[in-house]
Amino acid sequence: MEFCGAMPVRATIKVTGDLCDTSYRSLVRRVAQDLNLKGYVEAESYDEVRIVCEGEKKAVENLCRRIRIKDDSVEVESVRKKFDRPKGDFKVFEVKVGDALFEVFMGNVTMQKGLRRLSRAFDRIIEGGEQ
Repeated sequence: MEFCGAMPVRATIKVTGDLCDTSYRSLVRRVAQDLNLKGYVEAESYDEVRIVCEGEKKAVENLCRRIRIKDDSVEVESVRKKFDRPKGDFKVFEVKVGDALFEVFMGNVTMQKGLRRLSRAFDRIIEGGEQ
């Protein structure tokens, strides 16, 4: 395993909060790939995501900063990481998908959040038009 002279690490990262949005795991994957990290992200429950990755420690720290999101659909409460020696298990960074029922649940919650945002936007438009 080569990491251009920097000391490689393996990190297990637990992210908790309002993470019940199917796009959060995809965002983690894109950021990890941008940082040349290898490993995976998976939802352990509707409010916890686990990331296992290997790469430069600086890249892992950068990942942890970039995935602390607070917006309309995701609100990260905590990011905890534990470092270990790399094992060289990974070739790419991927999203591990849960069982079908869990993924359908996550998709429905994402859709409900989107509909609530859309409803609030319409309310603002209507309120603005009545002034």
